[in-house]
Amino acid sequence: MREISIDLGRDTYAPSDRVEGCVIVLTDETFDCNSVNVQFVGKGRSRVVRGSGKHRRVYVEEVELVDEFLELQRESTIHEGETRFLFAFELPQNALASYTGTHGYIEYTIRAKVEMSWALDPKTEIQVPVKTETPVLQPVSLRDSLVEDAMRLLEVEVERDVVSPGAPIRLEVRLGDQIDFRGLRCEILHEERVSPKGKEERHRMELAEWYAEEFRLPRHIPIEIEMHTKDSWPHAFQSVLITCTYILKVTLDIAWRLDKVVEIPLRYGRTEKVDDAFISLDFDF
Repeated sequence: MREISIDLGRDTYAPSDRVEGCVIVLTDETFDCNSVNVQFVGKGRSRVVRGSGKHRRVYVEEVELVDEFLELQRESTIHEGETRFLFAFELPQNALASYTGTHGYIEYTIRAKVEMSWALDPKTEIQVPVKTETPVLQPVSLRDSLVEDAMRLLEVEVERDVVSPGAPIRLEVRLGDQIDFRGLRCEILHEERVSPKGKEERHRMELAEWYAEEFRLPRHIPIEIEMHTKDSWPHAFQSVLITCTYILKVTLDIAWRLDKVVEIPLRYGRTEKVDDAFISLDFDF
């Protein structure tokens, strides 16, 4: 029996942190090895698939974020029982947070290996979760409207334009009476964008939804809506390969796929504590 494992002292890390741990080799009999080594690798990757069958094409771009190698022990004998080898790496000051998406990822991995002659090399790897500090943002209110033929059909106002996981997002909607629709849908979306080799792809994930049927909604009277967020929501960021943002999407649900949509970009961060009162602006209908 020859087993190898990696033990890290922490669950998550931040940029500039020192990643310390040990490689543990467990064996039931003494054996000789050429070296014991460990590698710290950070990589960003984006991937887009176009077509199918013989016309299928895969477009990939990768960027190296970290690549460090340590030889913990040269040619030697590893004795029966458990042997530990200490190591330490440092994360770059500008390290991106770990991310796993539909068309891309950012990950950090530590790989350990015992190199042997005439035998299978025992090896293992472990992910190093990296989190970055959530920025502090000054929220502002945003408003957008849907106008057709000089008639205002829908107006949306967001009280605060910041997605702060765990804190509610409040909005105010006002409907005109010039259009027939089945209902009103509000969604908070997380959008991932990549463009490896110039092949752009977007993926949207719905994280929260509010819906009401038309007969429940007043016209010309402000409708106050509160949508809840969760601490587990993914972060937003921009890198060379991947960009992730938040969007508030408000849809008038109309038959025959004739939906009318207003989209408002949202920022990701945390805000200083402010009064919970809803700040309302006048609507010009």
